[in-house]
Amino acid sequence: MGKWLICTLGRYPMRQAVGVLTTRYVVLAVVMLVTPAFVTEGMTQPLEMDFTQPQKKRPVSAQTAEPSPVVTALQSARTTLARAQRLEEGGTPADELTPLFEEACEAYRLALDAATANSEFVDMVLEHATACRGAKRPVEAAEWCVRAATDERAMARRGEMWLCGVHSYRHAIRLAEADGKLPASGPLVPDNQLVVSAVATMEKLKEESLGDEIDRETRLRVLWLASELHERMGRRDKAESLSWYILHQKPSIELAQSVSAQLLSPAQNARDWDAVAAILEKLRDMELASASETQQYRVEWGQLWESLAIRRAQEAENANKWDDAAAFRSQAAEVAMDVADVARARYQAAFALDKAGRLAEARTAYETVLRDFPDSDVAPLTMLSLGTAALKLHDPSVAADLFVRYSERYPSGEHAVDALLQGVQLLINDNRLADATVALERFVGRTSGDQELQMRVFLADLYEKTGAIEKGLAQYEATLANSGLPKTDQVMVHTRAGLLCERLKKDGLARNHFAAAVKIATENGIDGVWADRSRAKVR
Repeated sequence: MGKWLICTLGRYPMRQAVGVLTTRYVVLAVVMLVTPAFVTEGMTQPLEMDFTQPQKKRPVSAQTAEPSPVVTALQSARTTLARAQRLEEGGTPADELTPLFEEACEAYRLALDAATANSEFVDMVLEHATACRGAKRPVEAAEWCVRAATDERAMARRGEMWLCGVHSYRHAIRLAEADGKLPASGPLVPDNQLVVSAVATMEKLKEESLGDEIDRETRLRVLWLASELHERMGRRDKAESLSWYILHQKPSIELAQSVSAQLLSPAQNARDWDAVAAILEKLRDMELASASETQQYRVEWGQLWESLAIRRAQEAENANKWDDAAAFRSQAAEVAMDVADVARARYQAAFALDKAGRLAEARTAYETVLRDFPDSDVAPLTMLSLGTAALKLHDPSVAADLFVRYSERYPSGEHAVDALLQGVQLLINDNRLADATVALERFVGRTSGDQELQMRVFLADLYEKTGAIEKGLAQYEATLANSGLPKTDQVMVHTRAGLLCERLKKDGLARNHFAAAVKIATENGIDGVWADRSRAKVR
């Protein structure tokens, strides 16, 4: 520094030398401020550098460290995967992206092989699985995930590893189905290694230690898939075991429905109703994910049981096994949720008892249905059936009242007229003529055609038996006023009206009725008892 100062002073006049020195010191200060520390190291000592000698090398510790192989491979893998995913999102065809995904897959594999205690191990495995699936190598992804699930570095995220393995195996199965290596539905070869490995991975989710890492519904749905694969491989016992395990873990209503249907399907297809009943008994008290779903499931269980009972009853009825049919119909009534279904099932149970010859029990059952469901759809048939049962039990008075009651309550019913006529006849047989007359009077005029004719003739006979002959004659005359009355019936009515006129001493009117009957019979070629009686009267 001293030599430099002397040279400067000796070279320039004093004023100019001071200016040069000032400028050089300023430049030196700026250089020292902007120069890195490793360049200025040692400059606290007097600057005595000989630029004719080679400079000393920097210490090794001061050089930038080279990145490790794991970091290099991981950076390359992530860059490649990100690029492939961007292109995929942009609509690039999958086949064109396969080489890029394969490149990423290889880079991840190198990183995973070299990794020792990398804190990003789990993320690396998951990213590697994504790359492998894009490269159509899902089995490799699945195997890495399964291996990682038992690795100490992944213990905190074992559930994620198992799930990733499951998804990768499912992807592999789909690819195999698309390539025709596996059938998309139907039976599978029992020893297919891909399916066997997939099922084994899925079944690992039964472990309770994974419960906090994977939500219950996800675990159960994976196990349900394993159960389906067991079923397709012909492993019925394992499939059923997994299905029952799922149902006892409080699944959602949708999953419970699917599992229950699979359990019931083989027995239903074989029409093995005893086996179906045994399964339904086990399903009776199942608890689901929530109280509301449990209640809904109970309703559906009741519908299944009702359907089973009805099928068994129908088969018993077709085989004339009426005792069995009655029992099955009663079961259907016990579980039916709808009031109309309960009433129908109880009526059918009573009818089966009737057909089985258990008349006293049937009568009681009919009476119970009428009492509990007086306005149901089956009430009319129940009333008729009860009347028939009473008649079979030699109680015509009760039967008559029931038949008449039926006709009064259901006047437009299909069996109204027949029931009334049968009831009236029973009343007449029981010498309850007044009741029979009242019943007929209420019904006359509500019908037409043959039924109306029957009613009026019946009523006229009753009037005659009770001495009300004028009323009887009025019924016949009202009948003849019907222009649509068939000719044969006209002959009969004219003859019967003439006979009543004779009893009333109306001989002229009687002759007119007999003559009309003969004329109609002759013109229409009608023969028979009534035509002959009229002919005998006009001779």
